[in-house]
Amino acid sequence: MWSYTPRRIAGFLSLSSKRHAREAAQSLSIAALAARGEPKDIKRQHKDLTRE
Repeated sequence: MWSYTPRRIAGFLSLSSKRHAREAAQSLSIAALAARGEPKDIKRQHKDLTRE
């Protein structure tokens, strides 16, 4: 880690920021679905997320 160049660190931080934003959007979407969704839709979403 200490041998990373500033450009490489900036790249990692950029990827981390994008991943965090995507995860936050996904969490918001799931919460909205759970708040107003049908049980079958919630089960389908859970199945999609837990699938490997």
